[in-house]
Amino acid sequence: MGLVVGRKPGEGFVVISPTGEEIKIHVVKREDGLLRINIDAPKEYQILRSELIGGTDAAKNTKTNTRR
Repeated sequence: MGLVVGRKPGEGFVVISPTGEEIKIHVVKREDGLLRINIDAPKEYQILRSELIGGTDAAKNTKTNTRR
């Protein structure tokens, strides 16, 4: 399942897990074609940039690739 949303700076959305945990995503600013977002999730969740998940080694290397 996928979702495409349009958001302006200051707006956001919340993803709620089946157990009730919330992942909050907010647009912080937009300039020069770049979008800056803030992701607030429980510490148990890994947050990885998609270009870092080329293989399983990148996903396992949580010390250098998460919470940046």
